[in-house]
Amino acid sequence: MILLFSSLVVFWQFPLIPQKMAFDELEFAKLALDLEGKWQIFSKQATGHATPYFYLLLLSFKTFGLNIGALRLPAALFGVANCVLVYYLFRRFFSDWLAALGALIFGFSHWVFNFSRFGFEATYLLFWELFGVINLLSYLKNKKILNLGLLLVATLASFYSYLPGRLFFLLPTAIMIINKVKTKYWLTYLILFSVFALPLVLVTGGTENRVQELLYLNQDLPLITKLGYFWENIVKNILMLNFYGDLNGRHNYPGKPGLNPAMGVLFWIGLALSLKNRTKYWFFYLWIILSIVPSLLTLPTDNPHFLRTYTVTVGLVFLITLALKTLFKRFPKAVILILLLVIASGIYEVRTYFKYQKPVFNKAFEKTPLDLNKLKIGNNRQEL
Repeated sequence: MILLFSSLVVFWQFPLIPQKMAFDELEFAKLALDLEGKWQIFSKQATGHATPYFYLLLLSFKTFGLNIGALRLPAALFGVANCVLVYYLFRRFFSDWLAALGALIFGFSHWVFNFSRFGFEATYLLFWELFGVINLLSYLKNKKILNLGLLLVATLASFYSYLPGRLFFLLPTAIMIINKVKTKYWLTYLILFSVFALPLVLVTGGTENRVQELLYLNQDLPLITKLGYFWENIVKNILMLNFYGDLNGRHNYPGKPGLNPAMGVLFWIGLALSLKNRTKYWFFYLWIILSIVPSLLTLPTDNPHFLRTYTVTVGLVFLITLALKTLFKRFPKAVILILLLVIASGIYEVRTYFKYQKPVFNKAFEKTPLDLNKLKIGNNRQEL
């Protein structure tokens, strides 16, 4: 059921919506083609994006040809896979059917499926974060060392992915320490992670030019100004959930909040309920915090930003599902009514995307069609 419905949302009229390409997608194609016949830990032409993901794009081009469908296919496949992984994660906290409901709410969020429909690597990053957390929780239950090995792979893949993934390793580290995993295990995990992460740090000097441009911490500004930016970003990130969202037409219907009215209310109910048992759910709080840290440290003019905060969606939907669990238990006679509300919410999200955001794409993406077959390294926007 999850595969069916999430695939319908992601692949309906794919890749014709968005019909045109973003120039950033073109850059991704260039980076992928530049890797042919090479092996690089980090593409020096990249600006904070995932070199392993570019190899997947290259594989897609080699398999399906140099076209927009092949460029967007990896993001779409990871987007569908993430819905399944969300189910397996939620099943550790909820009943099977409630976990499935949470996965479908996740899959029908425009914040989620929008990035599955064009060629950015946000879905790739979230796949590895989900895979890592699931394996760590499996280890805590069955004590199989294999799960820690898979966690290490997932953490490194996240680190070598989109910028928010550079902080993800802190989440499993905190979980292992708080759950009293043997010191030799979590210390070995950290040492191995540091060793394999070091090449990226050495190649990029710790960060990329794009990050330097966006971070206000490195700029010559008074401390009071930086603190003001930090507070302004906190306010913007909170408001983007219920009131005022990303203005970028590629990321969102401009200004629309990340959660629709029904899901927005359920999120705050779930957050309030989770605080009563915060020792059980604390790692979702930490996951949410780590997901928004990059946006908190960038210039306020770049916020709210749905792409940089993409991985926050798992924690948000978890709290929504927690609210539904409590409502179903306390108001059993209203279960059908609540389910109808959830279904209406999903229809609302899909309708907003395909009816209202679709025409926005004509302005948000390149006006002139871009010909992938004319690509060569060194092309710039003007030449194309």
